[in-house]
Amino acid sequence: MDRGRMQLLLQEAIRSAKSGNSSWARDCLTQIIQADPHHEQAWLWLSAVLETPAEKRYCLERVLSINPQNKKAEEGLRWLDKQEGVEREDTAPKRTLCPMCGEPNAPTAFRCVNCNQELFVRCPRCGERVDIDRSTCAHCKLEIGDSSDGPAYFFHLGELYLQQGKPKMALDTWDKTLLLKPDYPRVAEVAAEAFLANNQRDLAVQSMQRAIEEVADDPEKQRQLLLRLAAIHRELGQMDEAHKIYEDLLRQDKESKTPQADLYIEMGHFYQDRGDREASRYYYEMALALDEELHDVRFTLTRYLLDEGYELRALSELSRLQELPGEIGAQSKVLIEQMRPPVPEGFRNRWAETFRGIGRYFLAGVLLLIISVGQDWQLLNVWDLLALTAFLLGGYFLTAAVITPKNLPTFEHLADLAETPMMLRLRREGKTAGQSSSFQRFLSWQKKSARQLTSTLRIWQTRLARGLQQLAARLSQSWQKFKGSRLVLRIRALPQSRFFRAVAGLRQKAFFQWLGRTLQPVGRLLQRLLEPVVGRIMPRRGGESIFQQLRQAIGKGFRRLLERASQVELSEMQLYRMMAVLLGILLVLLGSGLILLF
Repeated sequence: MDRGRMQLLLQEAIRSAKSGNSSWARDCLTQIIQADPHHEQAWLWLSAVLETPAEKRYCLERVLSINPQNKKAEEGLRWLDKQEGVEREDTAPKRTLCPMCGEPNAPTAFRCVNCNQELFVRCPRCGERVDIDRSTCAHCKLEIGDSSDGPAYFFHLGELYLQQGKPKMALDTWDKTLLLKPDYPRVAEVAAEAFLANNQRDLAVQSMQRAIEEVADDPEKQRQLLLRLAAIHRELGQMDEAHKIYEDLLRQDKESKTPQADLYIEMGHFYQDRGDREASRYYYEMALALDEELHDVRFTLTRYLLDEGYELRALSELSRLQELPGEIGAQSKVLIEQMRPPVPEGFRNRWAETFRGIGRYFLAGVLLLIISVGQDWQLLNVWDLLALTAFLLGGYFLTAAVITPKNLPTFEHLADLAETPMMLRLRREGKTAGQSSSFQRFLSWQKKSARQLTSTLRIWQTRLARGLQQLAARLSQSWQKFKGSRLVLRIRALPQSRFFRAVAGLRQKAFFQWLGRTLQPVGRLLQRLLEPVVGRIMPRRGGESIFQQLRQAIGKGFRRLLERASQVELSEMQLYRMMAVLLGILLVLLGSGLILLF
């Protein structure tokens, strides 16, 4: 503000003060002081229009600090002393402390008299002006913070600006944080997000790289920032830089043997952006193998499975997602309704089926026993009874695992049965309130072990399917290279060689023409004799040759193998069924061995 403008404001303030319009006079004088904190006359007249003695004293003291020879200010202070009596410290006016330099300022000041820092901020939500000594916006009640916290106050304020979509104001606020404390943590990290929102791509990458260097002593935090840096590269279309970061993190996981799901999620997004659905699906499946609670990833994978025709597995995944609340559960229900309904298995899960299966294995054991003993029934012993019992148990486990899985006992069912009142009375023990029993502790351990085993098996399953796909791709590439090799080209060029042309030229010789006419009736006779046999073994068909058909059959079988390998559901029930099959086979073999050996 120029001197002429300040002089006009001063005259307007004096005129308003004399006419009794103190409010307008204060506004004019405040503008002058805001433009020139050392304006002597403005401070003097401001002391005249303020109401409280403390505010008047502060203004007069400011006048004397500017001009110690000002008589009017001295007289004003003496008059205040007579009015107030002895000056006390507890009646001193409240001062506004500047958060940048700590200088006390008048409550009505707009800028610090020492560093010229503004003594107010703009509310991140509504944009209203909030005094620096207020922790809450009076208009929208947004909690801003305590300015006495210094750098923490400005850091939190910058985060609020960024959340409200004001990255430029956030960056300006974080500059004050760094002025107060240059090594304040996380400033570079959040500044990268603000630069990205402000479309300053290069600065966003540089800021994130600086944040990664700052957390070099915290590997886990550095890993998270590296993933975010790779995501920034991906958002900016810099796929090569993102791929390098992902490969480095994959190598670190392999060296430490501690794979984490977040890396595979990001790599799934990476290949999804590149349009490689096969690789994206592989990494999503790896992430789910490590963490089954990634519902959004599971839903994305389900859409992939539907697009590729794996309806059975997609239906299995959707049946798990439909129980979730929210949008994912609702969309899963819609997709299930659009698909063909699953074949119900309730009709197979009857105890009659289980008993018939047990009976078949028991009869097999009895027949084996009859064959082994013959007519000498005196040779029956305890081992034969144990063998028949083993056949009964083995038949139950095999039948329940293969035909009626709902009748298969699980550890959870056994634990529930053991905790019934009748079993507690039979065991003569009461359950103490708040204390878990041995069965419950065993059940907890079993669930944890089952989850770990399921995760490990899923990882190996996914890696095996991925390995088979890579093997198929390499075999296809090798076949293409072989078809273009020199050997194949030379074989194809043989009909054009001199030898084959010379042999073809023999057909024009009179001797070979006479020989062909002589052998032609013999050839027709052989053709009539062999045509029925050859037609049955290798019937003539139009279109593709037998080698092309064989190659297509092999390709279909390989794709079917990959599909079945990817459709294997290693759930907790699946593990129970696998263990039951192994146990049933061992029991049947044990029964057979007891009958044959004893």
